[in-house]
Amino acid sequence: MQVPGLSGIVLLSVNGNHSLAVGHDGTLWAWGVNGHGQLGDGAATDKRTTPARLASLPGVISIAAGNRFSVAVRSDGSAWAWGYSLDGQLGDGSTATVRTTPVRVQGLTDVTRVAASMHNAVAVKKDGTVWTWGGNLSGQLGDGTQPGYTAKSISPVQALDLQL
Repeated sequence: MQVPGLSGIVLLSVNGNHSLAVGHDGTLWAWGVNGHGQLGDGAATDKRTTPARLASLPGVISIAAGNRFSVAVRSDGSAWAWGYSLDGQLGDGSTATVRTTPVRVQGLTDVTRVAASMHNAVAVKKDGTVWTWGGNLSGQLGDGTQPGYTAKSISPVQALDLQL
């Protein structure tokens, strides 16, 4: 079944609860569960059953739908995140639990790609360096810090010995 109202889509990212899509013109669309603001539309409503355009974030070139949060990269190399951030998944340097609109990921420039998981996010910069933020329960930040239940980084840190 075709998703109503979407055409010209060049990127998709989905998880178990919400979906993101980017059109050929860099427009960002989101739909699905939104209880933690992961759709970025300024609300934390239960769900959206049709795609909504996020006009506040134009020129998107990379997206990632994490668990209850989302991350995007704009054509200017800036990274943005929104949704749930108990473990610092938004990377904005704050301990705010929920952001219903996109906030800039702190200190990152020249980003080309992003990925997201349950508790953390990863970005690749133009120079090939890898940057991570969020939870570090199992050492997934890759920065050499001690993993654990309360270990986290609320701002991006460079993964050690990894360059793409």
